[in-house]
Amino acid sequence: MSTDCHGGEAMSGPLRIELVESRRHFGRAALNAVGSAAEVLTPPHDRTRVAAARGWDGVKRRAVPVQEKISEGAAEAREARRVKACRRRRRANARALLATAIGVGATVLAIRRLAADVRATPSN
Repeated sequence: MSTDCHGGEAMSGPLRIELVESRRHFGRAALNAVGSAAEVLTPPHDRTRVAAARGWDGVKRRAVPVQEKISEGAAEAREARRVKACRRRRRANARALLATAIGVGATVLAIRRLAADVRATPSN
C-alpha cells in the first residue's frame, strides 16, 4: 500500500469509490434540499416584495400631501414672522417719532417761555 501526503495509508479502490459515490449522493441531496427550500420560500418572498413595493408607493402617495402641508405651514410661519418683525419695527419707529415730537414740543415751549421772560423783564 502507498502512503498519502500526511503519512497515512492511501485508500484502497473499493473504499475510495464508495466514499466518492456517497459524497455525490450528499451533494445531490443538498441540491434537492436547496431547491425544495426555494420552492417553499419563493411565493412568500414574492408576496412580500410586491407588498413592499405597493407599500412604498402608498407611503409616497400619502407623504406628498403631508410634505406640501408642511411646506405651506413653514411658508406661513415665515410670513407671520416677517409681518411681526414689520409691526415691531413700525411700533419702534412710532415710539421714536413720538419721543422726538415730545422733545421738539418741550423745546418749543422752553423757547417760548424764555422769550416771554425776556419780554417781561424791564430793560435798563
